[in-house]
Amino acid sequence: MNFYVIYIQLLLEYLFYGVAENVGNFLIKKDTKFPYISSPTYITTSKLECALQCQKTQCCAASFNGATNACYFNATHCYFQLEASPGWEVLHTILSKVFVNQLTTWPDAETQCISFGGHLAKVLNPVDDELIKNVIPGGVHYVWIDGSDEGKEGNWTWNNPVENILLDYWGPSRPDNAGGDQNCMIYRYFSGEYLWDDRECTDNNYPFICDI
Repeated sequence: MNFYVIYIQLLLEYLFYGVAENVGNFLIKKDTKFPYISSPTYITTSKLECALQCQKTQCCAASFNGATNACYFNATHCYFQLEASPGWEVLHTILSKVFVNQLTTWPDAETQCISFGGHLAKVLNPVDDELIKNVIPGGVHYVWIDGSDEGKEGNWTWNNPVENILLDYWGPSRPDNAGGDQNCMIYRYFSGEYLWDDRECTDNNYPFICDI
């Protein structure tokens, strides 16, 4: 999805509702719901999970009840077909790269992404790099993405499917394999910009970004 499509979606959201809250990769319209869905599509554990399940099925929006964690979505029930209903929210997905604010290891991050219907994020072109940088919230200095050299030291690849990494967004003097066991890729904030760094895959201190 390119920036022009995102801009058009934001403009449509503004025309229908005025300024909507933007949470992560999802536009949120509060106190509205789909008027004619009577039973939940999915019982979630959070608003984020509702949005991710919606995105996984390529629906155009989800209606979420925070009191019951009920999540309603259908590809034909779009975000402009709503009614006022206090306590409900409609989540409209706008990007394919999803930031998940959960501190975990690299393998567990990939497992979580798979559970959402995707994988850890790849950077296949400069647009992917910019999308990831725009997804990372302010104040977050490290996020897991997909690359690793676990198969062969120094041979960095994307993993699902396996393909060589053709771009170079490495930070200064990276990868350095400090300590001899840094085999997984992370975006790190280096002096004003996000660049790649290598980290031990078992470090459990970082959130992650999925391609959904």
